[in-house]
Amino acid sequence: MKKAIAISVILILTALAAAGCGGAGANGSGGATGAADADKVYTLKLAHQAQENHPWQPTCLEIKRIVEEKTNGKVLIEIYIGGSLGYDRDLIEGMQAGTVELAFITTAPLSGFSPALGVLDLPYVFNDWDHLQKFMDSEPARQLDDKMQEIGLRNLSFYPGGFRQITNSVHPIVTLADLRGLKIRVMQSDVFIDTFSALGASPVPMAWAEVPTSLQQGTISGQENPNLVNYSNNIWEYQKYYSLTSHCAYMSALVGSDKLLGELPDEYLNILMEAAREVCTTDVQGVRENEKVLMDEIVSHGMEVNELDTADFAAATAPVREAFAAQNGGEIMEAIMALAD
Repeated sequence: MKKAIAISVILILTALAAAGCGGAGANGSGGATGAADADKVYTLKLAHQAQENHPWQPTCLEIKRIVEEKTNGKVLIEIYIGGSLGYDRDLIEGMQAGTVELAFITTAPLSGFSPALGVLDLPYVFNDWDHLQKFMDSEPARQLDDKMQEIGLRNLSFYPGGFRQITNSVHPIVTLADLRGLKIRVMQSDVFIDTFSALGASPVPMAWAEVPTSLQQGTISGQENPNLVNYSNNIWEYQKYYSLTSHCAYMSALVGSDKLLGELPDEYLNILMEAAREVCTTDVQGVRENEKVLMDEIVSHGMEVNELDTADFAAATAPVREAFAAQNGGEIMEAIMALAD
């Protein structure tokens, strides 16, 4: 009798122990795992394709500092820069496959996985910096979070970085006629290809790693990027003319693998999510305030910068916005545009 009772007690204790530690880092349901195991340390890889002087890097370092401090070292973040773990598309696929936990990515390649996410790169949808920052914590932003989750990603925060401008080595862009026939490198995204086709240019989709050499060899005449990317990549070494077309937002996001983040205990996941939102919001304001400094630096290196009236550019790209709405629904696009009111 005593032996039977002892066996029963052992079985009960074993079951309780299994229930108590069953979720720590091994939850297959995609949700967070409950209470943290006091002895377990989680290591997260956080990767991006930018260089050390890009604003993503100090943002990553600050998130790392906060998360490691608030979890008492139970969550460690290893940062990989300069495309050492791959570029945007590689990182997206890595997060989907569960080989990369976190990444800063530009949002344009996401449209290849979920066409609805291409709304962020449509021409002349965002008006100005106020509009960009208002979007970060808006209902359409949360709807796009859901679109990311459908493809195995979890969005921690959007990270607007201003507006994209055109550089080239031929002449200033003042009117649509100035773009006609120019070979302009664009990201590997249908939205960007369609936008520059509508503007009369000859878009050349190309990974960024190939751009400097292509510019030097004259394979392409120009490219388009925001001030911070142009600055961090020393664009003045390859280009002469810098035209402020502001044709679309430079939108990026700090994104995680929904599968791998789902293995973090609730407590740690909440710390990570909160740190990401707070740091990104603060640092985006810093990026905005630094715009003039970047432009002054670009001019100091000999680039000729010109402003222009973009009304004709916006009108020329209206078919791109209309086609996107017809294919993917226009509700989110219209909600984003309405934020400017």
